[in-house]
Amino acid sequence: MPPKRLFDTPRDEPGRLLIEPESITPPRRSSGLCGLAVCLQSALQAASLSVSYAELMGLLNAAFLLRVDEDFSVGEIVESRWERLGSVLAELGFGEARVREQMPQPEIIAEELGAGRPLPALGWGEGGGDWSLICGQDADGKKWWGYEFLAAPVLVAGEASCRMLVQVGGKTGDANMSAARDAAIAAAGKLRLSEKDPVSAYDKWAELMRRGGLFPEGPAGDEMIMRHEWLTEVLLDARYAAADFLRTVADSLGQLVAEELVQAADLYDQVIGVLESRQPGLFEPIVTDVLRDAQVRDEWAELLQEAAELETEALDIIRRIGAAPRP
Repeated sequence: MPPKRLFDTPRDEPGRLLIEPESITPPRRSSGLCGLAVCLQSALQAASLSVSYAELMGLLNAAFLLRVDEDFSVGEIVESRWERLGSVLAELGFGEARVREQMPQPEIIAEELGAGRPLPALGWGEGGGDWSLICGQDADGKKWWGYEFLAAPVLVAGEASCRMLVQVGGKTGDANMSAARDAAIAAAGKLRLSEKDPVSAYDKWAELMRRGGLFPEGPAGDEMIMRHEWLTEVLLDARYAAADFLRTVADSLGQLVAEELVQAADLYDQVIGVLESRQPGLFEPIVTDVLRDAQVRDEWAELLQEAAELETEALDIIRRIGAAPRP
């Protein structure tokens, strides 16, 4: 892969269209660990709509998801988090939004950029496994400028190519937060026993931890452990958002339903407590040695299964509420 090129052309390059950097909130990991939610939050801010990270995580259902594969790959974590994206944008008042899985013509990109709206993109640049925020395009549409989802993002240039691109478009109406939240709760309630069931993912994770020789000796095994730790950190980020989102929704509902949603939020708080009780702690220097110990992994597997039981109870509550008719 060629080296990353920073902003390496004059700002007055003929024909180039660029949203001024001060008009954009770069997608920083300090804002949250879901690249889609952070990039979408920046795009919506540019389109004059402020939505919290936890709210977006809940509306997208990313707050409730969990995906695990045998390599603990980063790409697996971000998969499917966009499946509710189109409907969420419509509920937020962006009825002309498009989630494009085929590259649009440069004229479409130019229209969005000209209106001051950056575009979230999956699979662009060196951060191709996660989302980025596109904020510029050259005259012939073959090069983009944007911010990759990083701890300290800087403006970079790269080929105009990606796996998925989100065109937010202009507002066509006011955000219907009540409808958006109701739809998100109904969708989250259907996760249990579906192909995206987070409880099944916990079970798979626990099974992997009990497998002999899971993390081989050497750099490859060390890197795998770091991916495992990142998965754990992303999961914690999501469950913090789940608890916050459920309490936000509860504040707008009747007392009995609100009490149930707060109970579900409390269960997610307990999940967080269980996961954070693991020894060694997340990313501790000794983790690459200790997680190769079968007994430590077995103890971690038990905690994962305890978290799964708590989430089963929480999702049962959410399912009942999501299926109940609204007055």
